[in-house]
Amino acid sequence: MTSTKSKEWIEEHIDSIDYQGLAPQIQQHVLQMLEQAISLSQSEQREEKQAIHDLRVVFKRLRAYWQLMRFMVSKRVFEAANQRIKLAAKLLGGQRDQQVLLDSLLMVSKQLKASEKAYAELQISDWEQNLRATRKALSIHWLAIHSSLQLEHDVWESLNCEEEDPRPMQKGVRKSLKRQFKLAEKATLPSTEMAQRHRWRKWVKHVFYQLKLLKKLGLKGQKKTVSRFDELGEVLGLEHDMEVLFEFLQAQDGQVEHAEHLKAIIKVCRKQQAEFRKQADRIHKSIVKQK
Repeated sequence: MTSTKSKEWIEEHIDSIDYQGLAPQIQQHVLQMLEQAISLSQSEQREEKQAIHDLRVVFKRLRAYWQLMRFMVSKRVFEAANQRIKLAAKLLGGQRDQQVLLDSLLMVSKQLKASEKAYAELQISDWEQNLRATRKALSIHWLAIHSSLQLEHDVWESLNCEEEDPRPMQKGVRKSLKRQFKLAEKATLPSTEMAQRHRWRKWVKHVFYQLKLLKKLGLKGQKKTVSRFDELGEVLGLEHDMEVLFEFLQAQDGQVEHAEHLKAIIKVCRKQQAEFRKQADRIHKSIVKQK
């Protein structure tokens, strides 16, 4: 989508939002989210898979919300928050790649022939054992996670959200959408590499989290838009996960027994990734053409 068309799309679908009085509501929503996250980071359940996932999502939402509010704070405050969140999220990401490999191979295995499926199931069993061992060996720096969440809470609590001028927040939404559309224009080209698709996905998620929050706070008439950005982010995520699996399997090619089974799995993996790519591009087109 060209910059002119993206501007027209934003004007038609988003510029009608009434931002008046939303900043204090957003502030309170984020503070409540952070209080729950702080509590979770100190709980006995914090080492569980779901708890770690929930905390990773909190940091993703925070990055999106800072993009929404970036023109209401100084550049120094914005950049410090962005760096702080990035470092904290990295502390929680140590087990992510192994879980992605496992989940993706489970998905691929459903499409394999009997002999290939048996080989894949052996790999899945080995990976599950390795993942359990890795979880025990990897020690998350919970004090750093807790401190980061507490600092985020303090910063958000100190924000001046009583300004009557709604334009800074509108500018934040528009910037996120324009960035998403600009990345999509390059990412949907046939020759685009996965790195570009992954950058696009990050901004799709930013837009989704922002619009979902605005909808929660009263945004009318954009249920379909929010749902499509949610779906687009999920499919782009599955496409990226298949790329992670492909690169791992490709590195094993020629170095393992039953190489013919491995090649078959790689082929199905590539096919599934291509399907996710087509699906994501179709969803994006439906967003662009949305009335």
